[in-house]
Amino acid sequence: MLREVRALLAAHRDLAALAFATTVAFDFPGTLEEMLERATSGADTEEVDDDDYPLVDVSGVRVLARYVVELTFDDDSVRVIDLEDWLRGPAFAPVRDDYDTFCAVRVNTESGTIEFPNGADLSPAALYLESKPAVPA
Repeated sequence: MLREVRALLAAHRDLAALAFATTVAFDFPGTLEEMLERATSGADTEEVDDDDYPLVDVSGVRVLARYVVELTFDDDSVRVIDLEDWLRGPAFAPVRDDYDTFCAVRVNTESGTIEFPNGADLSPAALYLESKPAVPA
């Protein structure tokens, strides 16, 4: 089923990018229908470019330091991000409160993103956009 969803998203990149941009711009406002309505109405949104909101999957993860991870994406880019501020809310409480749980992060190849032992995960597009390119050693 996940493959079907991903195929649907790939076929509707523009709508998916608009929904993502609206989510970021409005800090998760209301229902999906409300977000899509705002996105397609053009209110408070900018034109979305696929380069600005890439549909990428995480293919590798490595913990570097306290809440800092190195992510490899399916476009072969390697990026680094500090996730400490991302670990908010009840789903991430066990991850935030127990560093060993954080260190058990893995890639879920079905969803294309990182996942913690309790099932909490993060958007791969958001991870890509907020991370910084890794500096080669």
